[in-house]
Amino acid sequence: MEASLEAILLLCFVGFTTVFGIGILVSAYSRYRVKRTRLARTLLTVQVYMNLFIIASLVSALFGFSDIHLLLDEASVSLYLADNPVMVLTYTFIYQLVTLPFLPVIYYLYVFARSVFMEEEKGGKLAKWVNIIFAVAIIIQILINGLLLYAIACSLSGLPIDYYDSLVSLSVTLLVLIVAILNLVLSCIVFFPISLKSIRLWKRTPSEDPHKLDLFYIGAMAFASIIGLVFNLVDIILQQNGFTYPTPAFLIVWICVPTTVYTAYRGYFASKPRK
Repeated sequence: MEASLEAILLLCFVGFTTVFGIGILVSAYSRYRVKRTRLARTLLTVQVYMNLFIIASLVSALFGFSDIHLLLDEASVSLYLADNPVMVLTYTFIYQLVTLPFLPVIYYLYVFARSVFMEEEKGGKLAKWVNIIFAVAIIIQILINGLLLYAIACSLSGLPIDYYDSLVSLSVTLLVLIVAILNLVLSCIVFFPISLKSIRLWKRTPSEDPHKLDLFYIGAMAFASIIGLVFNLVDIILQQNGFTYPTPAFLIVWICVPTTVYTAYRGYFASKPRK
């Protein structure tokens, strides 16, 4: 199958981000050995989960150069599930698996934001809502991948497609949309305070302060994360309305990903050690 221009661009974006992200992770770990603080450990954990997300995305992007179709809506389930169902379901499973390591990225950035910008929220209502939303999103995403694994097992067992196609449709439509909405809600709770407060502090900090630029990068990280998750939701809506994968919105997401990785690193690990 001849790959589309969008698929080639996606692989280029994801391939670059994989190499870039691993380099950032190695550098962050070396800086962590100097800055052995709770914040450093939290942000190193963010980098680890982000790289797991990126590597899983690379595997998924490579499938785009095969003849295997991806199930993204009810129409694609009807059209492609009967065509080599095990491989189609495997590709869809890997594509959906990408979301699992990304959810902890948002959660640990919330832990960072709570420590730095929202000290008064520890144990408060906001923390409880974040924990609830995060738990629900994780459970639903595990359910999505569990249903797809069940469908793969059914296919390997020789069961007819009618036995599990409705579960597959549910996984790639409604449940995926719910997780994307929860992701966006969670990101707004986490990243808006980071963005607003870091930029506000950046403006107030004297130019000679060596950590002034750190605040700017942290704000930029939060802004890039929000933009990426907004376009992730747009991408899912476009996919479920018949747009070809990868959509332009998905490519924008992959411009935001390396931006988030870099600005998160520059906002803490690239600066001089904090006391």
